[in-house]
Amino acid sequence: MFTCKTQNFTFDNSYKTLNGTVIIMADFEKNITEIQNIYTYFEFSRYNEWEDFDILLSVLVKSMNCKVLEKLDGIYSKHCVLDLDGFIFKLMYHEDFGNCLCNQDKKDDNYYIELEHIAEKLTLNLANN
Repeated sequence: MFTCKTQNFTFDNSYKTLNGTVIIMADFEKNITEIQNIYTYFEFSRYNEWEDFDILLSVLVKSMNCKVLEKLDGIYSKHCVLDLDGFIFKLMYHEDFGNCLCNQDKKDDNYYIELEHIAEKLTLNLANN
């Protein structure tokens, strides 16, 4: 799970206060699998519903300046291919595991390190919105 450390305090997937303001962290979990050609994905446990896909997408586009390359809404899933400064990845909702950041092609470790950084930034943006 994600832990965000700053100079004076630590968030650990729970409700915290900072100067009297309640902060809610949206934790994520790294999963490694071979289900449907998705080898590694970062799942958002507090944003795992169908409706949450649009919240995550909005933050990625408006706060993080991602460009939408392709968007598909299905009966049981939603997929959106995004570009962040030349880094291509997918935001996906599936009824079996909720919302996640992933890529449907196997990538090297550096790719997943960058994808994890995006998940961390998204988590921080969710906490600040």
